[in-house]
Amino acid sequence: MKIQKLLILILMFPSLISCEKELKEHPLPPQMKRQIEMKNDPKVQAQVISGTLKLDASLKDKTPKGATLFIYARPKGVSGGPPLAVKKTRRYDLPYDFEIGPMDVMIPDTPFEGEITLSARLDKDGMAGGGPGDLEGQLDTKAGEKNVELILNNQVPMPAIDASKSISGTIEIDPALAEYVSKESVLFLFTRPEGVESGPPLAVTLAKEVKFPYPFELGQAQVMIPGNVFEGPMSIHARLDHDGNAKANKGDLRGSIKANAGDQGVKIILDGLVEGEG
Repeated sequence: MKIQKLLILILMFPSLISCEKELKEHPLPPQMKRQIEMKNDPKVQAQVISGTLKLDASLKDKTPKGATLFIYARPKGVSGGPPLAVKKTRRYDLPYDFEIGPMDVMIPDTPFEGEITLSARLDKDGMAGGGPGDLEGQLDTKAGEKNVELILNNQVPMPAIDASKSISGTIEIDPALAEYVSKESVLFLFTRPEGVESGPPLAVTLAKEVKFPYPFELGQAQVMIPGNVFEGPMSIHARLDHDGNAKANKGDLRGSIKANAGDQGVKIILDGLVEGEG
């Protein structure tokens, strides 16, 4: 048995030498090396705040799917500007055990000490700024505190819908193109700010089994991206799609018009025929 172990060590020796050589030739990045050093520094660990993030029972059914979790710290009394420290993850289960401290500061060598306000947010779009529908929580504590309990107990409200800014009217079919209408067709209606030709629409809606002339209304309630506001001049596009796919295809009918938020009695005529995919 001893001979077998010796043979294994002899066979592994070149690999061990190679690994050691590779580590010397490719040292750890300075940032990673610093993180490791800080994790092993008792003085740094003494300043770490640890605890559990929980969800208030009243928000159990309002957790946004696929949300990104942000936990960030600011000196108590500071509400604006970059956070002192931040942690971000998409891999979590609530309740979630967390730590945040000197190794998470945004600006290297910034002291993580004294009274701290911890904030947490489940963010729907994964962006650093919060938006309607996100869940948030906050707690005042201090550097080095352990076993804190941070509760997600607030949902960012949706913006108020101003009905006076909605655009309404009717959609009609050019009689010369009536033969292209079928019961299976889907009507897509969307808006973009004036001058914007591509990218996600500002607002969008669709309807099936429509009868013409078709009454429509577009406003804040149909805005695609939370936080965007339905206002100003824009172009409205309508398309009668034969396969129900959001992408235009040959034989679909389309029409467009320019309008301003709040316009009423707008008339859109489907007078164009899509000649190819677009």
